[in-house]
Amino acid sequence: CTYSALSGLVKHLWHIWEVILLAEPCMVFGSNPEIVASSVSACMDLIYPLPYSADYRPYFTIHDPEFGELQNAAHCKREGNPTLVGVTNTYFLK
Repeated sequence: CTYSALSGLVKHLWHIWEVILLAEPCMVFGSNPEIVASSVSACMDLIYPLPYSADYRPYFTIHDPEFGELQNAAHCKREGNPTLVGVTNTYFLK
């Protein structure tokens, strides 16, 4: 099931739907890449049939070329940066 990754977040689905619909920045943190990527996909599916209009990364690592730009708070909201990212590294929680 597509939405099984969000099964523990039923109370928060309305807020998640709103964040995804408005393409506001959102980070999905999980224990492994498979869970994170499926959670990002499930979040995007919440607004179906509307397409997700912003950039996203189902699994983002510190080795990604854009990492340096995203860790700088001044560049976070710059046009073209992903607004929906999935991560497993606790470094992103800082």
